[in-house]
Amino acid sequence: GVVGAGIALTGLGLGAAEEKPPEEKIERRNRQEGMHYRVLGRTQLEVSVLSLGGLSLEASVMAAAIERGINLVHGSPGYGCFPTQASVLKTRRDKVFYALKGYPDAQFVDGCLKALGLDYVDIITVPIENRAQAKGDPAQQAREAYEKLREAGKVRFLGLTVHGDPVEGTAAGVEAGVWDVIMPNYNP
Repeated sequence: GVVGAGIALTGLGLGAAEEKPPEEKIERRNRQEGMHYRVLGRTQLEVSVLSLGGLSLEASVMAAAIERGINLVHGSPGYGCFPTQASVLKTRRDKVFYALKGYPDAQFVDGCLKALGLDYVDIITVPIENRAQAKGDPAQQAREAYEKLREAGKVRFLGLTVHGDPVEGTAAGVEAGVWDVIMPNYNP
């Protein structure tokens, strides 16, 4: 499945190399020898090729991963990981970029920031299930809501998390042109 998605994305031109931003514009955190890093989408954030997040997460595992160079952590209230992430981020926030999954609603984001003990998140990724949600009115509405949060200093970039067909959802996200990051579902 992973190979097929990779071939399909490349066939759509989505796997093609983007023009790299100027070196002085790239934001780096927590670079460690042995870890590989890439600029993520249109963010100019240089993130580790491995990220960390999910349903069950031990604080010691998260801390060890960060110490070994992982600098992208993601979470969602539905994962139940906020208490663990908050305890680790308290002393390591400067080493990681944080991606929050959810709709860019001010009340939602404020609640998540409070639960995590953060002033802002680097990326908010909006989960979608189908092609229509990735473009058109839903995408524009998400962008407008995000812009208000960005202006308030609570979110830096807008992302799309594709929960449905990874090829269709990613292609629709690219066509929409509103997303800074697209994270397709490619779990086996």
